[in-house]
Amino acid sequence: MTVEPDVTIDMNRRRTTLAGERSLGGFVDKLSFQLSDTRYQHQEIEGSGEVGTTFSSRGQALRIEARHAPQGAWQGVWGVQAESMRFEALGEEAFVPATRTRSMALFGMEEWRSGSLSLTLGGRLERVTVRSEGDAPEVEEPRFGSAQSRSFSPGSVSVASAWRFMPQWSLTGSLGATQRAPAYYELYADGVHVATAAYERGDPSLGLERSTHADLGVSWQSGANLIKANVFAMRFGRFIALEATGETFSEVGEDGEPFSVPIYAFQGVPAKLWGLELEAKHRHQWGQWRIDSNATWDWTRGENSRTGEPLPRLAPMRLNLGLAAHQGAWSLGAGVKHAWAQRRVSQGDAATDAYTLVNVWAAYTLPWASGEWQAFLKGDNLGNALAYNATAVRTVRELAPQAGRSLTVGLQARF
Repeated sequence: MTVEPDVTIDMNRRRTTLAGERSLGGFVDKLSFQLSDTRYQHQEIEGSGEVGTTFSSRGQALRIEARHAPQGAWQGVWGVQAESMRFEALGEEAFVPATRTRSMALFGMEEWRSGSLSLTLGGRLERVTVRSEGDAPEVEEPRFGSAQSRSFSPGSVSVASAWRFMPQWSLTGSLGATQRAPAYYELYADGVHVATAAYERGDPSLGLERSTHADLGVSWQSGANLIKANVFAMRFGRFIALEATGETFSEVGEDGEPFSVPIYAFQGVPAKLWGLELEAKHRHQWGQWRIDSNATWDWTRGENSRTGEPLPRLAPMRLNLGLAAHQGAWSLGAGVKHAWAQRRVSQGDAATDAYTLVNVWAAYTLPWASGEWQAFLKGDNLGNALAYNATAVRTVRELAPQAGRSLTVGLQARF
């Protein structure tokens, strides 16, 4: 059951950034900053051409870093980061109230090196406030309640190490504990999201998302040739997931026709994730052509620790193969992406079938002043495979499969 499958999105984003740095030469060797202003808007346009809902946000961020001079085998960076973001949804189908999110964080990272061994320590302390403005005074059907605010104090710590135990072999590992404040929509959403054809319901009482993680990796590298394997595991005391409730929301639309959509709710559940990642790269010369080949493979599992049920919308096992050739101004390439079927799905979700996408591209580059011009031709999904993304909400997945066969011709300037 879906609603308005012909909805399209008109989106625009503008980001302005000012950055600078200064070398000081003392204990604080370098001071740098970045100030940014980001404006974002997208409109959900119905099949009739009318704008159903307008989502807009404006945010500012300031980051200041101080890098200290080496102290023996130690060197590091300390800093502060401040962010403010206002979100607003306008229209009868707005499913989130106007909100403002503010955060202030202190962070630091120290690295120790001695010969073939390195150790990295990191930490972050943060204060986050998420405020909902609630229902507007003139609203006819109140849904979000009165204005309310939640404050959180997340923190994170991590330790990582790398050891080059042979000239071409390295062993890496890390341990960490991370906390994350819920996002505004995870707290305050309450309504039909037309673009996803689902009723999304937040939980204002949600606490911090808490996790611990560990990973271990081994790699061999010789020039541009690489073989790498990594295994990871994560355990969540509280994992914030958007899960199908099994309930349905029904209503009569503006056209007088009834419609119904599934209800999804943000919930905090105990969870665990684990997986394996493999990567290989190889380079060789064929006449005047430089040939680069690469392959990646990944596998992830996750489940609710309390019930043993799979976590929602996990990626299936995936394999990517790529081949690129470069000679002078010419570059040619091809790639194959294969995703296995995903049968381990949460209650209320649906399995996705396997698919294979074949892509090719060619480019010709010419120098120009201080930059370059590049003409390119790109063909995606040449087999026109019908591919559904297992990581998307079911209602979106069924309405919008991945793009079919396409051909792109373009001219690009870099300067």
